[in-house]
Amino acid sequence: MVALLLVCVVRFSLCACGISREEAIGTRSGTYVYNGSTFSCAFVLSADGTYAEATYKDGSLSSTETGTYEVKGSKVILHENGNMGTSTEYKYKGGKLVNNGHEFTKE
Repeated sequence: MVALLLVCVVRFSLCACGISREEAIGTRSGTYVYNGSTFSCAFVLSADGTYAEATYKDGSLSSTETGTYEVKGSKVILHENGNMGTSTEYKYKGGKLVNNGHEFTKE
């Protein structure tokens, strides 16, 4: 009984500190203001390990990107295609992905 309880506690501890790939999959979005402009960003993380992102500045499409992503513990890392190895790292906090103070919630 004590061994079973210990296994459950260890398993819960490991699960509570990160995000699973299954949890990461889906659409996330967020809005923030930078230098007087409002940016809205949405990205879709697919089950095959790819992502697509669109950013709008003051309501007009500003940029798009695609690439692959990986989940490492409490981080989701986006690797942009064709941009000389550019990666963006998001931390998983309270059900949201956070980067540079910007929060992206799952829809």
